[in-house]
Amino acid sequence: MTGWKVMLLALGWVLIIEGFGPMAAAKAWQRALGEIQKAPLSLIRCIGTILVCTGLAIVWLTP
Repeated sequence: MTGWKVMLLALGWVLIIEGFGPMAAAKAWQRALGEIQKAPLSLIRCIGTILVCTGLAIVWLTP
């Protein structure tokens, strides 16, 4: 499988997994977004940085 096909497959899985929240529990998802809006930007950036670093580590460590 080529690199582009793997990337598209991974993107597809991310979209499927991320789509389950709003599809299955739209009201709870909406409330969660409201709470995120109240969080300070520094916390949101910190969480984003942690997610990116974790993703990079997984990609790097996966053979």
